[in-house]
Amino acid sequence: ERQVDHLYARYQVLLGCAERVDVQRLDRIVEERGGLIISLDGLDPEGASEQLWVVREIQTEMVLAVAWLPRVNHQTLGSLLKAVVALGLPIIATVSDKQGCVRKALEEVAAILKRI
Repeated sequence: ERQVDHLYARYQVLLGCAERVDVQRLDRIVEERGGLIISLDGLDPEGASEQLWVVREIQTEMVLAVAWLPRVNHQTLGSLLKAVVALGLPIIATVSDKQGCVRKALEEVAAILKRI
């Protein structure tokens, strides 16, 4: 059962990487609702040395970024969020479990977005 969970998690990462971000759909969300609501969450599979982190847009359930992170801190999470920042779209809210490193990464991204 654990091996199946591990393989399923790897499959989800590959699927997330294969998805293309539908920028036109995100533009419509921004136009209709004023911005994106993103979630940032990690999964620590039992026995794995890496963590699976996924950034999703809540309103569309679209995966914006995904990565296996061997070390989780605000720098690695910030790197993961670069793909979201590169979209150049406003982020009006975030959903996370408020871990210290997640909060710091989101604060840094917010500072970057204010300068754009």
